[in-house]
Amino acid sequence: MRNVLLHGALIALCSFIVASARAEQPNQRLLSLQDALRLGLQQHPQLTQFTLRAQSLAGDQESAALSPPLTLSAELENIAGSGAFKDTQNAELTLSLSSVIEPRYQRDARQAIVTARQQALATEENVFALDLLTEITRGFIAVVAAQELLNIHQQSHQLWQHRVTDLQKRVTAGRSPAAELLRAQAALAQADIARLDAENTVLLAKMSLSKLWGEPDDFHFTAQGNLQHLGAPASREHILSLLDQHPDLRLLADETRLRTAELNLVRSRSSLTPEWQAGIRHIRESDDTALVLGISVPLSSGARASGEIKTARAQQQLAIQQQDSAILELRSQLLQLGEQQHLALQRAKILRDEIVPLLSRALTEADDAFARGRYSYMEWSLIQNELLDAQLALIHSAAQVHYWRTEIDRLSGAILFNQDPSPSKQGVMP
Repeated sequence: MRNVLLHGALIALCSFIVASARAEQPNQRLLSLQDALRLGLQQHPQLTQFTLRAQSLAGDQESAALSPPLTLSAELENIAGSGAFKDTQNAELTLSLSSVIEPRYQRDARQAIVTARQQALATEENVFALDLLTEITRGFIAVVAAQELLNIHQQSHQLWQHRVTDLQKRVTAGRSPAAELLRAQAALAQADIARLDAENTVLLAKMSLSKLWGEPDDFHFTAQGNLQHLGAPASREHILSLLDQHPDLRLLADETRLRTAELNLVRSRSSLTPEWQAGIRHIRESDDTALVLGISVPLSSGARASGEIKTARAQQQLAIQQQDSAILELRSQLLQLGEQQHLALQRAKILRDEIVPLLSRALTEADDAFARGRYSYMEWSLIQNELLDAQLALIHSAAQVHYWRTEIDRLSGAILFNQDPSPSKQGVMP
C-alpha cells in the first residue's frame, strides 16, 4: 500500500517543482522532493506500528469468526452421602457436551466490528502518511527557502566587499571622505553576520528535514527547488470540491461505522441465545446407560441489554453529529486557506515581476553613477538595502504560496488520494 501512497504523493506534490540544480557544494548530494518523500515513507520508524496493529486485528478477525466453543463436563452423583450412599457403590456418572446456540447474525456483528476497526486503521495509516508527507514537504520548502536566502546574503556580502574596495581607492585618492569607508566596512561586517546566520539556518532546516526519515545528522545535501515557480491559485469551486476527500472526515466516517457496528452487536446480544446440553449417564444400580438432553434459556436478556443499547445508540449519534460539525468547520478552513494562498501569490508575483526587477535596474544605474562620481555612498547603499529587502520579501512570499498550497493538499487529502494534478497545479510544471 505504501507504494501506492508514494505514487500518489509524488504526482500530487509536484506543485513544488524540481528546477535546474544550483551549484553543488563539495560533498553535497542533490536531493529532490521526491527523494525526500521516498526516504520518509521508507524509513520513518513509526510506520511499522501499523503493520503490527494490522496483524493484531487479523487475529481478532479470526477469533470473531469462530463458532461458540463446545464444553465437556462430567458430573458424579450419589457419593459421600449417608446410608446406602455413604460410599461410591451407587454413584452415577454423567458425561456431557454443551454449547450456546448462536444465531448467525451475532457472529456477523462481531466480525463487522473488527472489519470497521481494520478500515479505521487503514484510514489512520493514510492520515499518518499524509501528515508525514505534508511535514516533509514543508521541511523541504524551508530548506529551499533557506538556501535562497543564503544565496541572497552571499551576493550582498560580495557587493559590500566590492564597495569597500572601491571606497578604499576613492578615499586614498581623496575623492570620498573616510567616514563613508568606515560605514561601508561596518555594513560589510553586518552582511557577514547575516551570511553566517543564513548558513546556520540552512543547516538547521536540513537537520529538521532529515529527522523525518530518521537521520537528523544527514544534512550533506542540496535541496533542488525553485520557489518562484508559483503556479495558479486554486479556485473556490475546486477547493470546495476537495472537501469530500478530507482525511479527517474519512476518520469520522470510520468512527461512525464502528459505532454502528457496536450498536448492531449489542442489539444481537439482546436476543435469546439458548444453550443445549447432551450426554450419557451411567446408572450404577442397574449398570445401564442413558442419554441426557437439556436446554437452558436466559430470561430477561432484552431488558438487561437495554442499557447497553442506549449507550451504543448515543455514541453512534454523537459520531454522526461530530462528522456534521467537522464538515462545516473544514469548509471554512479550506476557504480561508484559499484566500491566504491567493493573497500570498499576488504579493509574490508583484515582488517577482515588478519590484525586484525595478530595484535591480536601479542598483545597476546607481553602480554606474557611483563609478562616475554622480552618486554618493549613501544613495547607493539606500538602493542596495531596498533591493535586499525586496529579495528577502520575495523569498518569504513565494515560500508562503507553497506552504498554503501544501496545507490545502493536506486538508483535502490530495497528497495521497488525488492521482491527477489538480487545477491549482496548472502553470507550475516546467
